[in-house]
Amino acid sequence: MSDIPRNWLPKSPRNRWALALAVCSLLLLITWNLMPNYEHTYATDPPGFEKKGINAMVIWPSIFESVIQNFQGDLAFDDVLSLIATFSLLLLVMVNILVVPFWDVAAKSNVLRFIPACICSLGFAALVYFLIVEFPSVSSDWHERYEFSPLCLIGLNFLLMALSLLLFGQEPAETIEPHESFP
Repeated sequence: MSDIPRNWLPKSPRNRWALALAVCSLLLLITWNLMPNYEHTYATDPPGFEKKGINAMVIWPSIFESVIQNFQGDLAFDDVLSLIATFSLLLLVMVNILVVPFWDVAAKSNVLRFIPACICSLGFAALVYFLIVEFPSVSSDWHERYEFSPLCLIGLNFLLMALSLLLFGQEPAETIEPHESFP
């Protein structure tokens, strides 16, 4: 029973680094989903924050609403980038959950590594575009800047998963040593 974790771990340093990046990406996914979400309250003096729940309760319903809204009208450039980031985020969650326990499948197949890595890279690029366009328009108030921290963590999550998938590689073949009783 104690050999199971040892046999499951990758043998090559390259795959160990890739698995470590995938675990970090999974922990980052959990972190940004469980971050507290605050709502601005301007009814009181001075303006404050009221905890509204966790980010998962806000992000995931808004993702599905934005997909429905984008398919109902004409698509502009920002709408297309929003759809790319949305579908990339959905794939990111699935890959994050599956790549850690099934790392050896990703290491053996180029297709199962490169296609999700390219999609994660596209999602990262779309998210960076939105951050570059929107971040300068935010005031210097730290409350408003806090709203961008989950987006930055999601971007880092995209980047770590893409790097992890690109770093995985075929494990070296195990050499079977002949038994002494056989010539």
